[in-house]
Amino acid sequence: MIETYRRLNPDYDPADVLFGATTDRGFLRNSVTQADRKAMQGGANAYFYLFNWDTPVQGGKWRSPHALEIGMVFDNVANSASMSGTGEEAQAMADVMADTWLAFARTGDPNNEQLPNWPAYNAGTRPMMMLDLSPGMVDDFHGAERALFE
Repeated sequence: MIETYRRLNPDYDPADVLFGATTDRGFLRNSVTQADRKAMQGGANAYFYLFNWDTPVQGGKWRSPHALEIGMVFDNVANSASMSGTGEEAQAMADVMADTWLAFARTGDPNNEQLPNWPAYNAGTRPMMMLDLSPGMVDDFHGAERALFE
């Protein structure tokens, strides 16, 4: 596993390999399984994302920890400064997140002027929106790494 992570991600240091593998196993794999099953039901569309903005708090060592986006979804980074900081980037990210969640709440579709086109999730290509200051789409994110756990 370590060899594969290093080959697929040559810029990873030992801590990156550890955190990458545990994140892919604990979050990504389970999220993909859930999204695949939802898409195969054929009901309402599902949309898959990865919050990929790194917090500057504590020198950026936490990168993008679990639940960091919550303060941004509700556009209250001032009340979550311990997680996101309060700089211009944090507010810009909160603008993207809040607009995205509002669009989804209103219409069932998260697309808005802050994002490139975000297609509904499907189990074939597994489209994922990478939510950061320059949002973009990726198909089957970390698919090779995720396959190690299947």
